[in-house]
Amino acid sequence: DPLAVAKLWSLFMTQDLTGPNNGYGQIEPYLIKGSYLQDVAWKWATGQDITFTSNHTLKNPPFQVETISNYVVYSDNCFSCDIRLEKTLVLTRTGEEVKDVVNSTFYFVKYDDTDNGADDPHWFLADYREIL
Repeated sequence: DPLAVAKLWSLFMTQDLTGPNNGYGQIEPYLIKGSYLQDVAWKWATGQDITFTSNHTLKNPPFQVETISNYVVYSDNCFSCDIRLEKTLVLTRTGEEVKDVVNSTFYFVKYDDTDNGADDPHWFLADYREIL
């Protein structure tokens, strides 16, 4: 489900997933092992930059806008779609509400990752690009 993966990515990037390494384990199954995007995610989860994320809680429900459009099928093993998500972060210190928007084209590939422990080929998030 592309929308579910995009939501996980959005929550991961605002430090809102639970578990070790800032919830890295929740997004990891959707990333190809050894890929550029997996490297970016791991560096984010374990690096210094994540410490600059403002302390906040999420407004309930977390996502006020969820749209998916513009499916483009490139082959049986590759497609993209445009996803827009808007969530509201409530800053802990001030109570100010800040809108966090994801408006990107997400690219998915069906990939055989059985050499890395996957049960069978499945869909992975290969990349995403912000829509300007």
